Amino acid sequence: MEIMKSDHAEALAQEQQRCQTLTDKLTSSLAERRDLEAELDTLKFKCAEAVSKRTELEDVLSELEKKFGKEKALLQQDTTDAKRKCEETEKLYEKEKAKAKVVAATADPQLEKLQGKVTEL
Repeated sequence: MEIMKSDHAEALAQEQQRCQTLTDKLTSSLAERRDLEAELDTLKFKCAEAVSKRTELEDVLSELEKKFGKEKALLQQDTTDAKRKCEETEKLYEKEKAKAKVVAATADPQLEKLQGKVTEL
């Protein structure tokens, strides 16, 4: 009977030791899980901040694209207007140049007549 009690006590002690080891592992695993959950929460928060910042930057970019799109259109219109005015000015210049040639052609004979009269006088 004493041997059985001793064997039973020893088996009980081993079982208690095994239970204690499992309890320690479980406690350690739970602590590690809490740490990982806390880290996950931190990462979720940082991710949410990054998404918010990205949305904000996309909005700013959209506004800039609208603004510069309008300015680009205005600049293109100004360029078109300037080219048109330049072409008009070149045409006007050519007309005035042609008129000047006509005036010069008619002025030379008149000048000769006047010089002749001045010489006579």
